[in-house]
Amino acid sequence: MQRLVFLAFAIRGCLASLEMHQADFKHTPFPEETCRNQAEAKHPLDPLTHDEIQSAVQIIETNKGDNATRYIYNYIALFEPPKSVLLPFFLQDSIPPENIYPRKAFLVLIEWATKFVYEAVVNLGTKQKESYIRIYNVQAPFTPVDLLKPEIEIVLTNELVQERCASLGYPNMNLVVGAPWTMGYVEDRPEYRGKRIVQYFMFGKNFAGDNYYAHPLDFVVIVDLDLRQVIAIEDLPTHNNFSTNNTANSAPKIEANYDYHYRGGDSFFRQDDNPITTSSPLGPYSILGNEIQWQKWKMRVGFNGREGMVVYMVYDMGEYGLGYHTDQQTLHEDVLGTVHFFSAVLHNTTGGPVPYKNAISLREEDAGISWQHADYRTGQGLIARSHRLVLSTWFTLGNYDYTFSWQFYQDGSIQFVAGLTGSVSTSMIAAWATRSGFGTPTAVKVNAQHHQHFFTVRLDTEIDGTYNSVATMDVVPLKNDAQNPYGQGFTVNETLLRTAGEARTKISPLTGRTWTIMNPSVLHNYTGKPVAWKLIPVNSPPLLMREDSKLRTRAGFLNWDVWVTQFKEDELFPGGFYLNNSGLPVWVGSQPDANVEKEDVVVWHNFGTCHIPRVEDYPLMSVE
Repeated sequence: MQRLVFLAFAIRGCLASLEMHQADFKHTPFPEETCRNQAEAKHPLDPLTHDEIQSAVQIIETNKGDNATRYIYNYIALFEPPKSVLLPFFLQDSIPPENIYPRKAFLVLIEWATKFVYEAVVNLGTKQKESYIRIYNVQAPFTPVDLLKPEIEIVLTNELVQERCASLGYPNMNLVVGAPWTMGYVEDRPEYRGKRIVQYFMFGKNFAGDNYYAHPLDFVVIVDLDLRQVIAIEDLPTHNNFSTNNTANSAPKIEANYDYHYRGGDSFFRQDDNPITTSSPLGPYSILGNEIQWQKWKMRVGFNGREGMVVYMVYDMGEYGLGYHTDQQTLHEDVLGTVHFFSAVLHNTTGGPVPYKNAISLREEDAGISWQHADYRTGQGLIARSHRLVLSTWFTLGNYDYTFSWQFYQDGSIQFVAGLTGSVSTSMIAAWATRSGFGTPTAVKVNAQHHQHFFTVRLDTEIDGTYNSVATMDVVPLKNDAQNPYGQGFTVNETLLRTAGEARTKISPLTGRTWTIMNPSVLHNYTGKPVAWKLIPVNSPPLLMREDSKLRTRAGFLNWDVWVTQFKEDELFPGGFYLNNSGLPVWVGSQPDANVEKEDVVVWHNFGTCHIPRVEDYPLMSVE
């Protein structure tokens, strides 16, 4: 069986000239305890402050009409100015006035009584509610409160759940844990259809601090979040033939702890491992508010609950909300060297502001050798080391921990690095079951499931201007003719993508396919070709789900590795805001002939990893 994780992130800002003008920047040291608490937004793209979140909630509460109406505040974030307002300032490398666009907040609300979903926009300056619209046939994204609070109040107090746990060897519910996962497809289950439900995979613990992923149980608990009830308990297959006849099962009890406190204390550590010192005594970068300047780069940092870190680049974990799962970073552990931390403010389901300390880290790193060359005639050589600027965040989503880093290099290249670690996803297998081909046995009666992770990057580019084009570049051998008499020649085939339908393309490792995002109106002085940036894809396995799978409809945006669309303000997420079978397949499918040549284009790139766990990945896997 597959368990899929869909992640998306995007570059909302624009790639233009890398040259920068000197500004009034002041570099200051940033000790570990620094927690930036912005009292007042200074830039139109600055995230909402503590006071602005409170103000947005107050506007909703004051203008709701019926005082008996209660809301779940599912999402509160900055309602960003239209691109057309800010783009002229960006292209001129100038700072827009603070009042260029009113400060507004966008909210997703769930009405307690009806569970209807509403979208609202409030003007923080005029204290007015500008729009309030019911959204039909959608489910709002889940929040940590949705997923964790019911575990205590609903799952663990259910008598049937308690009986099942006791029969497997865990009668003490203080030693039972539920791991929440959304249910991706329920169309064949009318009893679940249209409901806001979560499935809890159950685990036991031998003692309070025990690693519960070593003790998976053989059932899941289905919870209706709106009714706040356990509505079903379903058996998981634990046998070679996928049978769910689990009456003779008992839970695996062998411990597999990664916390050194339970592995002999300090003696568990390697005794021959010495620390590595990293320092930047002269100070590597400058910061003005949320703006960062480093060498010939300039960028702006933000943060929200749905997408997480924003550096004109945005991450999205559609169903869960990456920002809400952000971990606090610690100097000398998560990051080394001279580090600046950006803190953030999000909210809870009642609309109250919630601080997230050290949500984003900024640092400069040595990046190895940039270039070197030695003249073999003279024996003389030169070498230059490379530095990079790194912005990173950590997120914990259930058993998995992710680190996302944007890396900016001195040669003008940008690299995104996703690191995956944490605990492998485990399930129980019967004592007499053998390897079934769908997971890796990592301990007695413990199976680490095969699964895939997928990411989407959204690139909103302005290559020396707004109107760009995209082409694929494939390296191919030449034909055997007069120009290639010895048969060793090869060339590059460039294919211009003229429509959104044509631009649905896939990776081609055998031809080294890349995508060039160019400005046809600006030619390079030497090549005579349009100035451009190159998208170098991640050559990873495709979505292995069958094309006729009913589950695939929610992941239709993964049918292609690269999409190109015209820019639209409300098209930010590849699967749509609510992941309700919308997004790229609908946008492009409804207008396949839409022109993407010499247009304000957005490039979407899907990639991922197929994780076939090793025994060495248990109990915790090294960063992959």
